[in-house]
Amino acid sequence: MSREKTARKSTSHVKMHGTVSNPKVPLLVKDILDKYKHVLILILIIICSSIFIFTGADWGLPTLLHSDEGTIVNPAIKMLQNRSFEPDVFYRPDHLLIQINMLIYRVLVFLYGVTIENINDIGIEVFYLTARVVTGVFAVGSIIVGYLIGKKYRNSWAW
Repeated sequence: MSREKTARKSTSHVKMHGTVSNPKVPLLVKDILDKYKHVLILILIIICSSIFIFTGADWGLPTLLHSDEGTIVNPAIKMLQNRSFEPDVFYRPDHLLIQINMLIYRVLVFLYGVTIENINDIGIEVFYLTARVVTGVFAVGSIIVGYLIGKKYRNSWAW
């Protein structure tokens, strides 16, 4: 085979398949992977963290073993029973989380079809599990916020 035919064959191979080193990967797929590499890594981090966060959400239920959760759940239930949006606890700065949980508990009470007076018919474990899931959603959301902040200021600070 002449040198000219070999050169033509390798050039056409590059046009059809993208690269000479790996002819099975089309140029389009490689471009997409290069362009969206950071987003794909972010999605992988979100999936892995979600697995770690949400698979253990039912730990210790129905016994309430974590002593910190009652400071969120009990005031939220009390707010729901008092029909108030103002928490009556001031020893912790968790008011936003307590209020968000109370709003979600209101939806749960509606979905379970019980009145606020009969809220104990649902079972306290449901409220604890819901509070854990809400906290987990905020944890996953903080990963996304951290990524967006890093993306915005990636080249603006000189270290």
